[in-house]
Amino acid sequence: MVYQTLKYFIARTGVTLFLMATLGFFALYVAHEVAMPGAAFDDTVIEWTVAAVCVFLGFFVYGLAGEQLMLNAIHRVKDPGLGKNEDETIRQYEYALSLTYSSYFLPRKSRRFRAELVHNYAEYLLASGRMDPSATRIYLKAFLQNPRDSKFRAPLVAILGNWSDLSQNEIDLLLVILKAEDYRDPEIVDHLASVFLAKKQFTLKTQPLFLKALQNRGERARRIVEFALPLLLAKERADAFALNFYLEALTFHPPGEQTVREILARSFYGGQWRGADPALHDRCGEIFAELDKDRQETIARSEDEKRLRAGRKFKLIARDDLKELEVLKSRMGIEPLRLPVFKSLFVWLRQGLDQALPALGGAARSFASTGIGFKAASLGFAFLLVLGVTRFESLKEEVDGIFRKPPPPAEVPIAPPEPAEPVNVRKHTVQVAAVISQGQADRIVKNLRRKGVEGLYVAKSKRSAGGDWYKIRVGSF
Repeated sequence: MVYQTLKYFIARTGVTLFLMATLGFFALYVAHEVAMPGAAFDDTVIEWTVAAVCVFLGFFVYGLAGEQLMLNAIHRVKDPGLGKNEDETIRQYEYALSLTYSSYFLPRKSRRFRAELVHNYAEYLLASGRMDPSATRIYLKAFLQNPRDSKFRAPLVAILGNWSDLSQNEIDLLLVILKAEDYRDPEIVDHLASVFLAKKQFTLKTQPLFLKALQNRGERARRIVEFALPLLLAKERADAFALNFYLEALTFHPPGEQTVREILARSFYGGQWRGADPALHDRCGEIFAELDKDRQETIARSEDEKRLRAGRKFKLIARDDLKELEVLKSRMGIEPLRLPVFKSLFVWLRQGLDQALPALGGAARSFASTGIGFKAASLGFAFLLVLGVTRFESLKEEVDGIFRKPPPPAEVPIAPPEPAEPVNVRKHTVQVAAVISQGQADRIVKNLRRKGVEGLYVAKSKRSAGGDWYKIRVGSF
């Protein structure tokens, strides 16, 4: 199934890539170099169109071609004639079957075609009287598809019944055949019983066969009792198979017959089969009635004591079993299942998916069952729709570009001016004299002014030794 699915997608992907590498590049070459040489244009639409065409051809047309091949192959083997051109008909059937394993179909569809072909092929071989190995394999395939169809069981039983060295798979096949017909073939039952006796194989799948062989009273019935009865008594088994086996084995008066009768009598007095299997309960009751009164009373006391010991209550239902019990009550309609909110939401979503997925699957199957013309028209319309939507989006972008206002010019950032050098605002003068009294300072100023010196002034400051300095200064620069 997984291999078939991988083939389906890998083959289609390979065909699509091959078409893109050949047809796609050829189309682009024609568009650029032949149709419009020397023109510069945006070929995005052409590329997407070519890609969509390649996907359409690689996936859908490839599948349509395979389906047409299958329909043609089925038509060629429709109502074949018997007795003429049998080899050609068989060759056509084999070719049609090989198509069901190809990459044209998914597993579900291939199984549907294969089931129809195998059934018709097996009927044709059966009508032609073919019993060769290849025909037997087809009978086996047809039987496994429908085990209830008895006409394909007969050739299989006829062949397997004559083989003495059966493999485990062939034994399992015979068991399935016998189970399908409820072990109604005594010869095959006896044959398989001899195989299991030779292998000393006593398992769950061989138990029903031994019981049926014992009920048929075949020639190996006593050997079956001698082989299986000690195994059952060693475990003191009292299940339905063991009780039926004990009842059939009593007719052979085997060793340990009293133990067998006691087990059957205890099963009757316990009453556990009264409702589950009334016929088995009544047969055990007949064995109980054949015992003498003392033995019956002993068995009754023993079973009553066992029932009292079993009456001591213990914790039977574990936590995991409680969850299963709640689900079972809900499934049987006894009580609605109470779930937390988040689990209820999950269940609601799962139920929605359970309804949606079959609906989608039904729609897909309906589409698959339509004719090739309708499929091609539907896929072509879908392709044109996708192409139109893509083209509409590109046109819309072009129209919006025409009517869209141009964006405002971006502001060019202006660099801040470089900081100017700081202006020196300090004033400088020249000190020409310094005296300790105001009178001395005034006389010096008068003398200098008479000599033509301008801009004289007196500045007063404190002396560190006490008193004041009178400083005569001139100029300002």
